[in-house]
Amino acid sequence: VWTNLTNAGTGDGSTTGVAGDYTITGLANGDTYRVEITRYFPRIWFSNTGDKNKIQSVVHWGDMEWASMDSAFYGAANLTIATEEAPNIVNVASLEHMFADASALDYNFENWDVSTITNMSHMLDNTALSPENYDSTLTGWANQATQSGVTLGAAGLKYCRDGFAVRQNLIDIKGWSFIGDVLCPPEIISVSPIEDIVGASIRKDIRIEFNIPVQGNALGSISFETSATQDQVNITGTTIESNILYIAHEALSTSVAYTVALPAGTVKNTNNDGSPSFSWEFTTSPFELGEGIVGDPYKIKTLTELDSVRNYHSSYFLLANDIDASVTSG
Repeated sequence: VWTNLTNAGTGDGSTTGVAGDYTITGLANGDTYRVEITRYFPRIWFSNTGDKNKIQSVVHWGDMEWASMDSAFYGAANLTIATEEAPNIVNVASLEHMFADASALDYNFENWDVSTITNMSHMLDNTALSPENYDSTLTGWANQATQSGVTLGAAGLKYCRDGFAVRQNLIDIKGWSFIGDVLCPPEIISVSPIEDIVGASIRKDIRIEFNIPVQGNALGSISFETSATQDQVNITGTTIESNILYIAHEALSTSVAYTVALPAGTVKNTNNDGSPSFSWEFTTSPFELGEGIVGDPYKIKTLTELDSVRNYHSSYFLLANDIDASVTSG
């Protein structure tokens, strides 16, 4: 049954007893129609040909047991899915190319039962799944008794923090392979020295903690310079321990403001596509030696350093030598 949703009654029709391919004729150009198929309908197959761009939306999967989904909506660039129900694919083993190049499709497939599926090659290639929907999809599938050794095609998709672990579990436990998807830019959880602090160590490594493990080559060239004059600080090395980056550097000058910046596109923003850049500023302490803690107190060597003690009430100090305070200004 086909029904005109744009101009009621125009080109409407129906047929029965169809046992193979069928072409609907007499439709009004530019109008939108709802097509309903009842009884046994084992598969749909656009396969990047013919009227692939005419299908707009799936609003009901029906209760039939589908026999195949290979290339079903391949190339259907205008397709959306407007139902939360899932098709019955218990008799289906392959979803290869099912939604490949369905470039408008953004959907969460977490409630689809894919326990019988052995092949998802190119299934989601070049779709428009958001990182949130892709993460949820992987989470839902990872909680099922899925087949081992499945290959999922996901070219152009991004997975983020919520999808990172479950995707890795599918790889490690089920032997799945993922083709074409990429990790979202990481999100920064904390930095040390903290932003805008006054009294940072002149020797301690810069520390950046991310929400997921990172690779150094994904962070690009890190900028470290004096805030006022943009004089570059010599970075002597970087170390990554899972999700934490340590930046070793030459000794900084005392009582100077510094800025650390990561290049554009290296950290996550609200759109998951990398922020223009990330930077923060801190000011070093006036003390050349020590960290101001119990095991490594600031070593006071000069009258200027001694005078600065008043501003660091919670720090620890050690007088490193005699200081002549007999001549003072004011």
